[in-house]
Amino acid sequence: MGVAAPAGSTAYDVHVETDPTPLVSWIGRLLRDAAGTARGRAGLAELAGCCVGVRQRQGRQSVTATFTSDGCAVVHGVRPAVTDVVEVDLDDELRVVVTDQGPSRVLQALLCPPLPDWRSAAEGFWSRVRTDPGMPATVQVRCRDESLVLGDGLPRYEILGEADDLAKFFTGRTQLLSALKNGRLSVRGTFPQLSVMVGASWKARWNG
Repeated sequence: MGVAAPAGSTAYDVHVETDPTPLVSWIGRLLRDAAGTARGRAGLAELAGCCVGVRQRQGRQSVTATFTSDGCAVVHGVRPAVTDVVEVDLDDELRVVVTDQGPSRVLQALLCPPLPDWRSAAEGFWSRVRTDPGMPATVQVRCRDESLVLGDGLPRYEILGEADDLAKFFTGRTQLLSALKNGRLSVRGTFPQLSVMVGASWKARWNG
């Protein structure tokens, strides 16, 4: 399955199938993120001509990503053309099971890039979810003695945690309920607000 950029374009095109599964959406989102950085573009260039599968370690979701020099196609299922398979753990925090194979290792690096600063991660998250129905007017993020206020007005919602845990939540690597259950994050707000923030958490993971 080939993917070509429009004539005269140097953009890297990530094509996701119509009506994608959650894992297809997530892989597509991470590859688009990668295409926006020099480090990611270098990894994508290494994968040109490769067909790599991604399989959920504890579940049935799987994906095939087919790479060309100017784009990739992401579809559900592990197709016969796949030469390497990467395993991911989706139960709590997004984790990639490390292997020593060439294409698989390159894809692993693209799926698990270095965490951004928690402040920039929070601002990116807010830009994507601030207009969602029911979203609090203001979200205050606290990291030790630092604070970041997103939005303005009432009602207000607070999220507290360490820098890496906040960055993982805001980039979709950790789900809110799991982070609360394990004590990595804490929140201050109403139950309806919690419901809205959980939805935003899923949006950050699957759709970016």
